[in-house]
Amino acid sequence: MFDQIEDVKDYLADGELDQVRRKNEGGRSNLVGHQYEVAYASIEVLRLAAQMVMASLDPDKTKIAAQLRASFVDDFAIIERGVFWWFEMKAGKDVRWDKKQSKTARSIEENFRSMINIDNRRRRKAFYRLVVADADAADNLVVSCPDGLEEVEVIHFPWALIPRDVEALFPDFQEWVRWILPARKAETFKGLELYPIEASYGEAEANAALRQFRGFVFDMRPATTYSIREAFKEIDRACLGLFGWETDDLDAEVASILDQIPNFQFVTFNGQLNYVLYERITGSVPARLGADSGRRFESAVRQLKPRTVDALKPILRGKYGP
Repeated sequence: MFDQIEDVKDYLADGELDQVRRKNEGGRSNLVGHQYEVAYASIEVLRLAAQMVMASLDPDKTKIAAQLRASFVDDFAIIERGVFWWFEMKAGKDVRWDKKQSKTARSIEENFRSMINIDNRRRRKAFYRLVVADADAADNLVVSCPDGLEEVEVIHFPWALIPRDVEALFPDFQEWVRWILPARKAETFKGLELYPIEASYGEAEANAALRQFRGFVFDMRPATTYSIREAFKEIDRACLGLFGWETDDLDAEVASILDQIPNFQFVTFNGQLNYVLYERITGSVPARLGADSGRRFESAVRQLKPRTVDALKPILRGKYGP
């Protein structure tokens, strides 16, 4: 299980206890940063869920959590086959090992050193990843890695939120999706049978699957531990039995139009559409998907078929025409 304050206080140096308590106080106040964390973490959850479906992973012993309360590397974490994985995600361009956000804040270097020290003293196997959105920042972090932090893997993960971009970074993505999506079009589909690995899937279906996982991660409660079985059940109850994929409430044609707009990222969950423009501006559509307001929003998107953020903005503000 992930640490609580009582579990780590005996392993901390002077002053570190107060620091780890303060570290998570900001939580998700940085919505752009949180959306970036969601983008990466959802791929990890999809990967684990696919392994669960393939019966190569124990769904009850595999744990995930976000915004941990007693961890110096706290954005996202996984316990997989008894191994801890710690993830820190940075959406900005100016990311350095020694940079501090304020006089009282700790640097990335300090946080990873403290995390590694705790894991070593608790004699548990762990891996560490620093995920950054900017390519130049990732290269500089690799070159300037401080002594003793060589085990921290630096990953460049841009705002890649559509299947064709994700595949460039995660070559097994297609296989994961094929295991997750049910064989609705297969003539031999009976109950639990899935697509064969060599079968193809539609990009619209893959987009719907990816949105479901992003929506779940977006809605994860801070410092709450989920098993992959619990997570998968929340993402889509039907998927646990593999009888069918329940897409979200957003119309498939509307989702396809929105997916093609550059500099526009979105997630849907529990009837709400949240978005990010140009990787820095966040908002929510003033409509409830599945309700009359949501249908008016979808109708406006279908009629206008916006191809740019500027064309989409009036609809995002609730201006659906006369």
